[in-house]
Amino acid sequence: MKPRPRPRDFIQTKENLIFAVVSYFPESDKILSFLRYVPEGSKFKKVNTKQAGEILKDKFREYLFYSKKFDAHLHGIPLKNIKKIFYPQERLRKILDSCERDDIEEKILKLSGIFNEKGIPFNKMGISGSVLIKNHNKNSDIDLAIYGTKNFRKARKILEKLITSGEVLELNNEQWKENYDRRKPAISYDEFLRHEKRKYNKGIIDGTKFDLLFVKDTNEIKKDTKNYKKKGKIKVIAEVIDDKFSYDYPARYVGQAKKGEVIEVSGIIEEYDGKKRIVVGTTREAGGEYIVVRG
Repeated sequence: MKPRPRPRDFIQTKENLIFAVVSYFPESDKILSFLRYVPEGSKFKKVNTKQAGEILKDKFREYLFYSKKFDAHLHGIPLKNIKKIFYPQERLRKILDSCERDDIEEKILKLSGIFNEKGIPFNKMGISGSVLIKNHNKNSDIDLAIYGTKNFRKARKILEKLITSGEVLELNNEQWKENYDRRKPAISYDEFLRHEKRKYNKGIIDGTKFDLLFVKDTNEIKKDTKNYKKKGKIKVIAEVIDDKFSYDYPARYVGQAKKGEVIEVSGIIEEYDGKKRIVVGTTREAGGEYIVVRG
């Protein structure tokens, strides 16, 4: 029996649209997701958030979905429309077992091998992004999914040591700037760089950029039945008292801060049964929303 779709998995619909899963549980018999690729000849073309919304609004309105749980407009795939589910762990396993690998796949073999040698089991790693659907080229990045909280924390510590030793390179200024320009965060480049560098979830292997992505292991997935309502924008300064799920998807605060640090947060306040939380990143671009460490 195939596992239920979870974040970092991709889904191909009967119309050959490719969506990225964004939630661990379906809602109203739909898989919560965002459109990432559309057919283009024998390959797929990546689309941004605006393009995805326009395509669905014009041609595939069935996939536009309002989530009561998140009080947000997302994309939802009816279960009956699923043609294929792409699982990152399966893709990595096939790369490891293959006798014929392209340049990017050889780098994936090397990268996953390094993490495996240092304690991350192969079956707790996977490959997402364009490589997952075999839509990559020699210039593609590598999205290495790590399954389980302990494994992800360990992987980040491993990467920190790899960068320090020079076995894996840190992104250069041009690559950091490209990252910044693409995301267009509501903080300065220097502030962005200060926070990103200390995450140790990005690196360069043999000239190719890679990201470490966190996914909950099956025993860590617990259903949240609460439906939050958005109450408007807010900016606060607070101390972090728990950083256990800082890289979850959706993240609790996107790995920007550590326990005991004081942070400034700008986001959207949500409420359920008198309890409140702040969401940073209510859209993919997260305009005007941020977390920065103070002091």
